[in-house]
Amino acid sequence: MFCPKCGVVNVDDGKFCRGCGADLPLMTGTGAARAGADFDLRTALQAKVLERKAKTAKPRLSLAEKSIAINSRGIRGVLTGVGFLVIAAILSSRSPENGILWLIPLGLAFIWFAASIGRFVQASGYKKLAAKQDSPAELGAGREDYIQPPRSFYQTDDLAAAPFSVTERTTNILRKMGADEDDLVD
Repeated sequence: MFCPKCGVVNVDDGKFCRGCGADLPLMTGTGAARAGADFDLRTALQAKVLERKAKTAKPRLSLAEKSIAINSRGIRGVLTGVGFLVIAAILSSRSPENGILWLIPLGLAFIWFAASIGRFVQASGYKKLAAKQDSPAELGAGREDYIQPPRSFYQTDDLAAAPFSVTERTTNILRKMGADEDDLVD
């Protein structure tokens, strides 16, 4: 019987795997009484395949590495487009028996150039993201990193700071008094 966890061959009536120590009857249901070696071999091989995939998985590239990879693909695209332009020029300078055959490499050259421009733009975007990710976020001069909350209705400290005067508006009354002092204008 094969161990479903590590794939090591064990005796059919064994309780534990010789390779990893896993409990075999628990992992295979009833152990050797189950459909047998075919089931155990299949699960063991699936475990091995998953383990191998995990070991050979490509590591995730950083943004700067992605920028470099895409930029190099853009350069290759430009060179391929130049090659198609050369082929189109050679075909167009030949005798008229080729007809408009030179339009095919010319169209391919434009396609490669367009794809390369897209790759260059994408690479520059990755480069900007990598620069933004690497530099710490700093506040500029005069910037606040929070929004001032609105003033509460219950804050009345400014009212106590400027008490009303007893003689407020008395000078207005005196200015409005006419020649007749008995007639006060308010």
